[in-house]
Amino acid sequence: CLWEIYCANGGTCANKAASTCKCTTGFKGATCEDRTKKEPAPTGFRVVYILISLYLGAVSLLFCYFMYISPITAGTKPETGKSKERSDFEIKILFLLFLFYLIYVGAEVSFGGYISEFYAATFQACHGSLAAAWFWGTFAFGRGRRIFIATLATPWTMLVSDLVGGVVSTAILVFFPSSKAAFWLGTGLLGLSMASLFPAGIAWLESYVDVSGKVASVLVTGGC
Repeated sequence: CLWEIYCANGGTCANKAASTCKCTTGFKGATCEDRTKKEPAPTGFRVVYILISLYLGAVSLLFCYFMYISPITAGTKPETGKSKERSDFEIKILFLLFLFYLIYVGAEVSFGGYISEFYAATFQACHGSLAAAWFWGTFAFGRGRRIFIATLATPWTMLVSDLVGGVVSTAILVFFPSSKAAFWLGTGLLGLSMASLFPAGIAWLESYVDVSGKVASVLVTGGC
């Protein structure tokens, strides 16, 4: 049902169970749509998805073209003579970081996916999409600003600051569940804190392990 959209600005529907009803407040004369009626997807969204698919297809074809005309044969990597203790240490730290990314990315995607429904059920139904936009917007901004911060701070510093920010933001959301101000503050801070955890973790790992293609693939698999 689209009554949340048509009865915006504080408007409420007199009888939400009915097929059509008048808004008691809000937009004058607005009506609520049938709950069982399915609206077709807007044409604009289809165009966006078509453009994205064309772009990805062009990049893939270009990659295959250059790979075909100029192939590079992988050479044999010489033995580094690592000790058994060193190899065991690398396996352990890689496994722990794999679990870390598994939990982190799962929390990130789950929070971003359900935050709009939580806001709609707790505060105001018609503004649930703004909550998701706020989280992913702060996430994108946080990842962009970390590019400049990385030139001044060490990976360890960034990793610790992100973890502390994540703990503080989740504490705000947990202890003040009915406060709108706490919701927006905690969600924004969580988006900023989660933004650079993935790249900061890889940069920190490079201090202990040679991050090769195989190592990176293990970490990306954990993040999937």
